[in-house]
Amino acid sequence: MRRVLTVIKLNDAEYTLTQVAEGLEEYYLGQGEAPGVWAGRWAGELGLDGVVVGDDLRALLDGLRPGGGEDLLSGLRERTHKAFDATFSPPKSVSLLWAFASPEVTSAVTRAHVEAVMGALGVLEGKVAVARQQTGG
Repeated sequence: MRRVLTVIKLNDAEYTLTQVAEGLEEYYLGQGEAPGVWAGRWAGELGLDGVVVGDDLRALLDGLRPGGGEDLLSGLRERTHKAFDATFSPPKSVSLLWAFASPEVTSAVTRAHVEAVMGALGVLEGKVAVARQQTGG
């Protein structure tokens, strides 16, 4: 099966942190995997750059600004928000090429993957990701 994009919904911070915190944090912090990195328009606006840090992830899942604790959901009648994790994985053939190639080819494959992910993320942000606030029921 060829999986290039996997999207999962992170339902609530408490479940995520208590049930899968170690696995989630290990996944995002790159223990045994490539480290997760902040990307997209909102990352910069929230002061998130580089590798994902567990405390920043926890703050976001709780609806707080990382590092400052400002309530990102203040003023909302209902404090509901949804968080999604998008994982971009190259096809197996690309992974094998990366794993067994010369350092030069590995570097080229890595750059191509990063460029493809940034392009796909741009499409998701521009065409798919939307937010709305319902008023009056």
